[in-house]
Amino acid sequence: MSDMLASVRKQLAEGLVNNTLNTCARWAEHRIYTPPPYAGKLSFDKFPWQREILNARDPFVSVQKAAQMGFSVAGLIKALYFVDQKKVDVLYVLPTQNLAGDFAKARLDQMVALSPALRNMFIGSNNVGLKTTGDHAHIFIRGSVAESGLVSVPVGVAIVDEYDRCNPKAMSLVLERLSAHENKHFFGLSTPTLPNYGINKQYQLGTQERYRFPCPCCGKKIELLWPDEKKGIKGCIEICGEHATDQDCYRSFFKCPECGGKLPHDNKSEWLAKAYWEATSPAHGHRSFHLNQMYGPAISPGELVVAYFKGQSDDAAQVEFVNQKLGEPHLLEGARVTDPVIDACLRDHRIEDPRPDVGNRQIVMGVDVGTFLDVVVAEYLYLDGDPGFEPHLRSTCKVLWSGRLPGSDFSVLDRLMAEWQVQYTAIDFQPETILAKAFCRRFYGHASVVQYRKGTTGHEIKEAHDDERVSILTVDRTAFLDMALGRLHKQRTLLPQNISGVFREHVQNLVRTYELDDMGKPKAVYVSLGADHQAHALNLTEVAHMMAYSRQTGRNITAGESVRDF
Repeated sequence: MSDMLASVRKQLAEGLVNNTLNTCARWAEHRIYTPPPYAGKLSFDKFPWQREILNARDPFVSVQKAAQMGFSVAGLIKALYFVDQKKVDVLYVLPTQNLAGDFAKARLDQMVALSPALRNMFIGSNNVGLKTTGDHAHIFIRGSVAESGLVSVPVGVAIVDEYDRCNPKAMSLVLERLSAHENKHFFGLSTPTLPNYGINKQYQLGTQERYRFPCPCCGKKIELLWPDEKKGIKGCIEICGEHATDQDCYRSFFKCPECGGKLPHDNKSEWLAKAYWEATSPAHGHRSFHLNQMYGPAISPGELVVAYFKGQSDDAAQVEFVNQKLGEPHLLEGARVTDPVIDACLRDHRIEDPRPDVGNRQIVMGVDVGTFLDVVVAEYLYLDGDPGFEPHLRSTCKVLWSGRLPGSDFSVLDRLMAEWQVQYTAIDFQPETILAKAFCRRFYGHASVVQYRKGTTGHEIKEAHDDERVSILTVDRTAFLDMALGRLHKQRTLLPQNISGVFREHVQNLVRTYELDDMGKPKAVYVSLGADHQAHALNLTEVAHMMAYSRQTGRNITAGESVRDF
């Protein structure tokens, strides 16, 4: 009898608790257990900023964040809360399918196993990409690269983790999955990369909330910010030391920018106890938040200062510090072609100038394939004499013509080959592979399809042939864009006086930055801020130039030659 009474009391108590779990944060405190380094029942003591974000129910919520601030856990909590309490299907998107699989096995399954109230939540087989609850609510876990996995998944909640690393084309599909749901909810979170791109663009569309608190010394409202003289920001850290290996860096400390009072890192949870989110921009239906790593419980002021000094002498370290530590977008100096750069490359020749009569000039063509055929015709000049084994370094690119043509009519490329006496053409492998290969067969020995792939280095060109002898080239995207866009910065590309506005726009939409590879090391990448087809057509002329040069001279272009001068 006593066991029965105890069981009844337990059920009544659980029922009373369940009735109070009316917010995501409160549900998480009673249901979620987390792994190390903060093992045990979930607590917001170390991450107090999460509570308000978890409870936000606006149609759109965006978080521009520093790394290691607990937000991936927040995304996972939201997903579990909605399927458990609201019985709503959730789509959880990560950059790649591999990351999605790792997330499902290492993060979601682990949290469910650690949390007693959730252990029997899911039924059926342990499917990596699909979790189904006993109430037949689902969590769909997908990578952003394979867009087909996003097409037939209608949901009420979509969570996009590492927004800036996801396929931009997939975002419209994700939003479309929400369109049929009356109370839809989109939750995007990411460390930022570039200004007005990805999560930073989303952040600017929302309320742009900042995490502020009263100084424990003077009581004035403050926010933890890094010093920035250019922006007039005094900052909340006393920087000690003079370089990254200076042990005095670890004497650095947080301080109030108003009274100078010291804010002990070890007592951070105490002086953040009264912190709150404050909106800085009006927005309806879209709350957006920003948080830097100065608020984090694990990283000390000294570690931040060391990372700051490393960024003073290394571009990759600078990008990592601003993006990963400060949670801010960052554009390196010279990382983007600008109108003044283009203007400096303008010369007297024009698009409509007479065409060549004979084929004795090093004229090549690059073709980017899409809705349109974006074409650039260029002549490579050796103004300093024989370039030897370095045609990429000792040549000048003279753009003769650029334009956009109907994407379905490849026969126009045949006419351009004759009109310009083109010696070699490099054409995009995708998406019209059959038509591109047919063009290359018609101009055997003077054309190749080109694909960007990992496994190539520098300006190495790997050539293979299919069963119909079509030349298939594989090149490194970043290295060749360094060459093509680097020429513009060095005024080693000569542009027609009347180059089109489309060309101008497209070459300015590619921005060079750094991201962490699978091993956690920084690697240079180009991020597209908009339409960039003419830029890729220009890039393909670089590939065509090297193929034309090697066939003309008999010199093979070897792997590993430097492109550092670009």
